Amino acid sequence: MFEDIMNMDPSEFGGDDEDEEMLLPGQKPQPKKKSEPRPKLPAPYSDEDLERRVDPLKLPRNELIWAMGRASTLELRSDKLWKGFGKAIAQIGETNFEPAELCRIMQAYAYTPSDVFIDT
Repeated sequence: MFEDIMNMDPSEFGGDDEDEEMLLPGQKPQPKKKSEPRPKLPAPYSDEDLERRVDPLKLPRNELIWAMGRASTLELRSDKLWKGFGKAIAQIGETNFEPAELCRIMQAYAYTPSDVFIDT
């Protein structure tokens, strides 16, 4: 039995393309739908406003996560801003975030400048 598998042509397995649809005998492949790229949304705040005027406790959840990532990218060192992020996360409740949101939050913390005190 194993010898038969080892001697088979790879095309008999259905190919190596992971995106290829698995078909039953006699089934025809469906045409692939091309997904439209998401429109790029403008940033909710300018970089200057992010550090000077934004109160993390007042941000909607999606903007909070965006702001954390942007602050990390810009290497902002405002203790008030980073403490506000921690308070905003606590206000929402750590267990209320989706896994993808938590991933983005942890990534923002991971790239925060090392001299910024993070109290979570």
